[in-house]
Amino acid sequence: DTFKSYNYGWGATVPYQYLRYLQLYGKEIKDQVTFNSGQFVYIAIEDHLNRAYGSSNKFWLLDSPYYSIKNNSELFFNGTFRKNRPITTFIYNLLNRFEYIKKNGIDYPKIGNSQYELFCSIIKEMKKEIALNLPTYKFIIVNHPKSSIRKEYLTCIKSHATLIEFNYNELASKMPDFNNKLKYSFADGHPNALFNDNFSKLLFEKLKSL
Repeated sequence: DTFKSYNYGWGATVPYQYLRYLQLYGKEIKDQVTFNSGQFVYIAIEDHLNRAYGSSNKFWLLDSPYYSIKNNSELFFNGTFRKNRPITTFIYNLLNRFEYIKKNGIDYPKIGNSQYELFCSIIKEMKKEIALNLPTYKFIIVNHPKSSIRKEYLTCIKSHATLIEFNYNELASKMPDFNNKLKYSFADGHPNALFNDNFSKLLFEKLKSL
C-alpha cells in the first residue's frame, strides 16, 4: 500500500485554530490532498481543553480565534480573545502579575459544563468541515499518551470521531525503559525527539489497521 502524509499542525495550539484553518482553507486543503480517501488525524492533550475557552494563564493564545456558544447552542466565531474579550483579558492579565498565581500554575475558570460544551462543539464543527471538504476521509482523534484526557471529553470525542488510545504495554513494547522520564521527555515534560520517533511508528501501525 502507498501512504502519504500532510502536516498541517503547529506547536502550542488548540482545536479551535484547526477549526478556523479548516473553515478558511478547507478548499485549498482539498486541492492539496491527492488521495481519494484517507484519515484526518488530530492529536489531543488534556491542556487543549483549557486552551479551547482561553483560560487565564494561556496568555500566548490571546490573538488566537475565539469561539463561543450562543443561545441557539450554535458555535460562533468572535474574532480573537484579545480584541473581542477585552474585559476578561484585562482581568486575566492582572491576575497573572501575582507571583503566587504564576508560580503555582493557577488557572481560571475551573472546567465545568460550559467548557465541556464549547470543546465538544468545536470537535463537532471540525467533523462537519472535514466531511464538507474531505468527505471520504475518516476523522481520527488520538489521545496523546503523555497527557490522558478526562473521561467526559473522551465521551464527546467518541460521538464525533474515531478515538485512538494507547495502553502501557503497547508503549513499553516499542520504547525500552518507557518509565524513564529523562529518556523520553524534556525537563518541562514535553516529549522529546526519541519519544516522537517511536510514538509515530506505533501510531502509524494503528492507523493502518483502521
